[in-house]
Amino acid sequence: MTGRRSESAITRRLHRANGYWAHPRTNEEVRRRLNELRARLDPVRLLKEIRAVQQQLVAVADSPALSETAKPTSPTLEKFLSGLRTAWKEGEVRPTSAPKAKPKRLRRRPDPFAAVTTTLREWFKAEPWHTSREFLERLSMISVRH
Repeated sequence: MTGRRSESAITRRLHRANGYWAHPRTNEEVRRRLNELRARLDPVRLLKEIRAVQQQLVAVADSPALSETAKPTSPTLEKFLSGLRTAWKEGEVRPTSAPKAKPKRLRRRPDPFAAVTTTLREWFKAEPWHTSREFLERLSMISVRH
């Protein structure tokens, strides 16, 4: 629906602009200037000029520069375009495309063992043969009593 609205808006603007040419109170100088502007804004001619300039760019890109005759030449447009089929598999090559390093995520809730950390360390040093599960059971027995 948006495409239809914008299309009809463009059509309305063109009809309004055409109405200025046909209006009897529009003088000849304004009509002449509008016709010149309209001729310069021809989209078909613009597309033709864009394609011609693109062909010139391809010719310039394919021809070696005078100072670069001994250096290896860059690939031709055909080689470049044929490489695009598989280039996406190699990943992004621009250095600016690397994702920014995210800061390390900190704890979102308080440490449940903060109050008993020193006690647990003492137990681990004194009795290293016990498992952490045994220490946790001992800790839960102590906290139940308190």
